[in-house]
Amino acid sequence: MRHLLIIIAFILTVCCPPALQAQKIQILTTDWAPYVSQDMECHGFTAEVVCYAFLAAGHEVEFVFTSWSENEVRIKKGAFLAAFPHKRTPAREKFALFSKPIAMSKDVFFYVKQSPQPIDFKDLADLKDYKIGGVKGYYNIAMLKKAGLQIDYASNPTTSFKKMYIGLVDLVPENEFVGWGIIQKNFPDEIYKFGTTAKALDENSLHLMFSKTYPNAETLIAAFNKGLIEIMRQGTYRKLLKKYIKNVEIKMPSSIY
Repeated sequence: MRHLLIIIAFILTVCCPPALQAQKIQILTTDWAPYVSQDMECHGFTAEVVCYAFLAAGHEVEFVFTSWSENEVRIKKGAFLAAFPHKRTPAREKFALFSKPIAMSKDVFFYVKQSPQPIDFKDLADLKDYKIGGVKGYYNIAMLKKAGLQIDYASNPTTSFKKMYIGLVDLVPENEFVGWGIIQKNFPDEIYKFGTTAKALDENSLHLMFSKTYPNAETLIAAFNKGLIEIMRQGTYRKLLKKYIKNVEIKMPSSIY
């Protein structure tokens, strides 16, 4: 595989005050707005959480943007200390340590409210009367097909949300945080028109994935976890969450601590 698909390092001193300690840590990440993005101010919610948590532990952070697959390769080799935001899996636990949760990932169905009665389901088969806006290549497509649902394909989730807005599709499965981000960007004055199912398709916590072979990894993960708990305690975490997703209550991982 060629060297990094995209490597762009961003020093977050424009978003965070200067660290007290000279050590600067490079961390891998991938575009997944509004969790993290090269194009967003301060590079997104989890980027700021990581920045402030390490800052509370006395370290500066420098981000390197690349692909999801490249993140894993580099962490396995011990070339970088950590990557985020990643789900904790048995396969990854063979080569990585995981921080305390930095965010939640919850996939739900979005819809445009047509009546006071919310849309929900117990099993996917309950949604057979609805047209689903799906994105080719997404993990959930196989799940939707297996349930026999009607799928209208789009090249990206924003297109599916726009189709839903004008009534071409009824439901769009998407990460809760990502979906509300799309709505806020494209329909900022009409957020109240949208709803989500209470039942989730998938729900996981997101973490920093630390290389087991990187020098002092265990010491640095302990420092990060301590800093993360501190910004939770101080209320910084909640302020950052509200900064990125307004007018919608998103689940925090604080109850895990």
